[in-house]
Amino acid sequence: MSAVTIRDLNKHYSSYHAIRNISIDIEPREFVVLVGPSGCGKSTLLRMIAGLESVTSGDIDILGRTVNQVPAKDRNIAMVFQNYALYPHKTVFENMAFSLRLKKQPREVIDQRVREAAAILDLERLLERKPSQLSGGQRQRVAMGRAIVRDSKVFLFDEPLSNLDAKLRVQMRTEIRALHQRLGCTTVYVTHDQIEAMTMADRIVVMNTGVVEQVGTPEELYDRPANLFVASFIGSPSMNLLEGEIAIEEGAPCVDFQGHRLPCAPTATGQPGTKVTFGARPEHVHVHTDGDPERHNATITMVELTGPDRIVVLEFAGETIVAEMEKRTPLSVGQRVEVSFQADEVHLFDTATGNSLVSAPR
Repeated sequence: MSAVTIRDLNKHYSSYHAIRNISIDIEPREFVVLVGPSGCGKSTLLRMIAGLESVTSGDIDILGRTVNQVPAKDRNIAMVFQNYALYPHKTVFENMAFSLRLKKQPREVIDQRVREAAAILDLERLLERKPSQLSGGQRQRVAMGRAIVRDSKVFLFDEPLSNLDAKLRVQMRTEIRALHQRLGCTTVYVTHDQIEAMTMADRIVVMNTGVVEQVGTPEELYDRPANLFVASFIGSPSMNLLEGEIAIEEGAPCVDFQGHRLPCAPTATGQPGTKVTFGARPEHVHVHTDGDPERHNATITMVELTGPDRIVVLEFAGETIVAEMEKRTPLSVGQRVEVSFQADEVHLFDTATGNSLVSAPR
């Protein structure tokens, strides 16, 4: 039995169709991330699971029970919000204990659960402090602790790290993932940051304008995007996308891009003359300085050092492409170079529909 089952779910706000016929199964103990740009419907979907938004049509099942008409407090879920939602006049202990007091739990049960959660989150020495005396990361831990003490089977996170600085976000990503593994709970996590999604998820649900574009593991979405939207959204730097058409050269298919013959993915389908979008991840664009005439001429317009690697931005046939490479090779802005594309890693999309033309896994 799935922990959370969503079937043919729709949400209307008057004439605005915010959630469009979404169906997803989330398995017990699974960490699922809903990701997409602002306004795609991911937070609305999470709030519908939580019971904070009504269902226009379709069903939401949690642990085998349809909860469309069940109040949020009775759904056996715990939610961590973006803004922490802590009571400023209460101590850390009191904030974490609040939901248990509402349920009239015995004092000894409340004390035990709060202290167990505090130990898990390294909050034991902070239990008597007020939220104003805590850092952003500590406040987020308190919000997570308040969810833990409820002993819920499903945890919901609504962009919990967006108010933290970059270094703390990385630390908290690790802590949330470790917490998930320790508690063994089902987790649904919303973010607009695809790096968060890629590093934390068992599976990712990519959303756009209220629909699900693709569901899969981080590796599946990165290696085999179903369409142009997923290809361009997942990955940093983004996939290079060049519009051309399928051609035949020496009996084999290729992509004609402004007279340049680019390789086709080995498993790609499509007829000669079909308008296509050629895709290559930056790590599959290779920069050469040996003057080989069989490769494609390009000019370096920017070089960015990222530590062990470099991001090289190039002008290629009037378009901008990006390559990712080791920093050892000396390169400079304005330098004329040659580029090639790793044939077994390129992608092909139907320009009209946006759908992938790669017919089978690599």
